[in-house]
Amino acid sequence: MKNFITIFFLYTIIIVVILTLFLYYFYRPPDREPYPLPIFNTLTELNASTEWSEYIESVYLNKPSEGVSNFPFDMSDFSFLYKDILEESKITINPKMVSDVCYLQNKQNTLRESLVNWPDLDNNKYWLNKLPPFTCFEDGSYIEVIHSRGDPPNSGTWMYQATGSGIWYNVGNTTCFKKHNDAVRHFLGRDCDTSEDSVYDNKPDECLADFPELFSTAKAQGFDTVQFTEHGDQLCGLGATEIVDTSGNGVYSCGYNPDDADFDEKVAATFKTGFNHGISCVCNPDKKILNCDLSSA
Repeated sequence: MKNFITIFFLYTIIIVVILTLFLYYFYRPPDREPYPLPIFNTLTELNASTEWSEYIESVYLNKPSEGVSNFPFDMSDFSFLYKDILEESKITINPKMVSDVCYLQNKQNTLRESLVNWPDLDNNKYWLNKLPPFTCFEDGSYIEVIHSRGDPPNSGTWMYQATGSGIWYNVGNTTCFKKHNDAVRHFLGRDCDTSEDSVYDNKPDECLADFPELFSTAKAQGFDTVQFTEHGDQLCGLGATEIVDTSGNGVYSCGYNPDDADFDEKVAATFKTGFNHGISCVCNPDKKILNCDLSSA
């Protein structure tokens, strides 16, 4: 009798596994395709697209000038799109092509609702999936970034590189590593201290306890920023480069304490907007993310 029961359960398990694989193979949702976004070869083409022209001008407060340095202008180079500005510009996104299921995010520029599953950062955006490898930015590079308030104290300002944010940041004198632990070994001469990493769900190589000493040491050695190209703690793994401003205060959404007497001057000197970073940023500290007062987030 015992043998019969054992055999029965064994066959039942086999049948369930086979049925599950069958259903998965034939009835799973189709892989998401890259979201079709326009390419504008000239300023005339951009201006002719009233909706996208309005979107670009709302994000950057101006539009690209004619010329080979700005065109062709491919919207799929963006890392995300602001939902509220899309709506204001009367641009509709097909919801059937948006998914946060990670196994569907295996292609460049598929569309998703979340990058890090952190409401402050993910709110009001459609993210375009970006596939590694990511390369280091050179000294003095202007890049577009995004940042959410709530970084660990005394740990600089943590940002993701995010084309399409409309917020530019100059990396200054920078250094670049693959993982957090690589930077800890380089600057502090030891392995990562993981004793406080549980607040990040024990994700590997977070090194939270090392942050204050790590970035104060990097700053003392003359580095304005530290980059990480392979720290994949986003929702579906590696999806963006991290950049840490060693002089910033990421506890706050604007990267600086709004109670500082020189808050506005610091923000204006650090962050820019405009299509070619020609406009000083005015950041509203009451919003949850770094902003040039563009988005309702």
